[in-house]
Amino acid sequence: EMVVQLIKAKKFRVSHPILKNDLFKSLAKLKLSKKIAVAVSGGPDSLALTILLNEYTIQNNIELNALSIDHGLRKSSSSELRWLSSELKKKKIRHKILKWKNPKPRSNILTEARNKRYELLIKECEKMNAKYLFTGHHFGLKRHAIIEVLLI
Repeated sequence: EMVVQLIKAKKFRVSHPILKNDLFKSLAKLKLSKKIAVAVSGGPDSLALTILLNEYTIQNNIELNALSIDHGLRKSSSSELRWLSSELKKKKIRHKILKWKNPKPRSNILTEARNKRYELLIKECEKMNAKYLFTGHHFGLKRHAIIEVLLI
């Protein structure tokens, strides 16, 4: 099992587990722009976050764009993301797969992949004029899920 250490944001708050209504109240406080993005890998955390954000954005007339990164580091990544895209399409969620096209590094692959992932996600958000990027992660032995919100 791999562990990736995320850099702590300059300003962050640890919350206790919340229900969907609590999440929606927190989202309302953010006063989201009319277009937002969510990074979705197909894992349970990012997929659950995407589905919840989709429900919230439909209720609040906000455009949601799901973004995935194909690092090209595993042979199955492209087919997995095509499956994810078809599942999101069934839920009428816009989905775009961004590819890491440059040569891959020989060392520090996890760090470089993470950096490239955020670079590609932020560039795409800027291109589509999405002011908020949501990401879902899990960490620790108890599999705590966290939501990260980046203001672009």
